[in-house]
Parts: sequence; C-alpha cells; structure tokens
Amino acid sequence: MFYPTHSTSMIVSVTGAHATHVCGMGIPDHRNCQYPPASEAERQYREDDFYAREDNVWKNPFSNETMLCKMSDGSVTRINEFRRIGHTGTVGMSMFGTDGSYEQQISPTGTGYSTKAGIWLNKNLDERLDITDLLVCEGIPASQIEGVMGKVTSTDGTHEGASKLHDLTRLPREFLGLPNGHAGSHQFLVDDFVKACVSGKIPPNNVWDAARYLIPGFIAHESAMNGSILMEVPDFGDPPEDNRAGRLL
Repeated sequence: MFYPTHSTSMIVSVTGAHATHVCGMGIPDHRNCQYPPASEAERQYREDDFYAREDNVWKNPFSNETMLCKMSDGSVTRINEFRRIGHTGTVGMSMFGTDGSYEQQISPTGTGYSTKAGIWLNKNLDERLDITDLLVCEGIPASQIEGVMGKVTSTDGTHEGASKLHDLTRLPREFLGLPNGHAGSHQFLVDDFVKACVSGKIPPNNVWDAARYLIPGFIAHESAMNGSILMEVPDFGDPPEDNRAGRLL
C-alpha cells in the first residue's frame, strides 16, 4: 500500500471523490511455495524471504494488502495491491454505478488472453459495449489526426503508443515518433507539465490530486499493522480557488 497510485488515481480521477476513512488488511508473507523455483533468480528471491524479514527497508511484513475506503461522495472502494500471488501479473478495474458500470482488465499476453479489455454495461445484457478496440495503444499516423496535425503527412511521423480515444490534436508536432507509455499517458503528462511551467497555471494532475492518490495507502498500511482498525485519512483539499479556473484541461 506504499504505492497504490495506479489504483486509487483511477477512482479519484473518474469520480472526483477521495478517501475519508480506510481500513487495511495484510497477508503476512511466509514463502511456503510448493512449486520448485523456475530460475536461479527466483530461488534467490525466495531464500531472501523479502517480506518476512524484519529488516526489509519498509518494515513491511505483508506481500499482499487490501484497502477498504469510505469515499467523500458516500461510495465504497476496495483496492487490492498484491505482489506475491500465483499469477503472471494483471491490472483490473471495476466501477459499479447505479445506472451503469465499467470493467477493464489488462491481462498477460499470449494465446487466450486479451492485452486490454474494456466493457461498458448496464442491467440490460444486450446493451453491453465492448470498447477494447478504442483502448489499444498503437502508432497513429499524424495524417489521421484532425486539425493542424492532419496537415502533417504520415511519412513525417507517428504518435507512438496512442489510442483512438486520445486527443492527439493538443500534442505538439515535436512529439511525433517519440516513445510513449502507460497507456499513452506519458506524452500528455509532459505536455501538461510544460504548459503549467510556462503559464503558471495548475495542471490537471497536480500535487493536491497526488496526495489523494497516495495518502490513503499510507494510512491503510498503518491500519493493517494495528489490527485493521478504521482510520481517518487527512486531506489537503483542492487546488487554490484563484487558480482553479485557469487549470489546463
């Protein structure tokens, strides 16, 4: 729970709500694995007994932790941060609303797996909307982009790691062909940061939001270390009102 930003940020960003109270639960790691190590590195990793050691850097006995949050809008959120389970690795998100829901799963690559699947759905099974194709990040030629960027020929460059949902019209031409990552977010984060530095305005992803991403995990871990008691989460509020109107959207 020391690094839950990839989990909590999705909920905070979409709903606008933040955690007010949390309860944390942890699973102590004892490394009792019945399968032989697949490599020398894995063997050393097991022998290191990383999480169970009292002298690990974070003084953390848990390899898997769960955080249950009471949110500022009255909703409830559950965050799982599992670092030692029988899985090759995945990231999943489910958001259940009164009138509709969204489920997304980023799974391992290989036969039988979808690298990224997203579905909008409601109580009517026939109205499910698979948006997986819209989420796929790939190279998009500049010539396919509307606006000023559309005047650039495809041979001049491609926006790497971008999906059909990304508003590439707001990115500068200099970003063409440059590496991207984290579902196409890197270039947008850089663009927001540079614009904020030049304009002096607060970017969409700011320190106030970052606090709401990270602090619940700290408090949840403290809760887990103290018998999973319910604890209040300190909040540092929203960005200053006199600057909010100038936030770059």
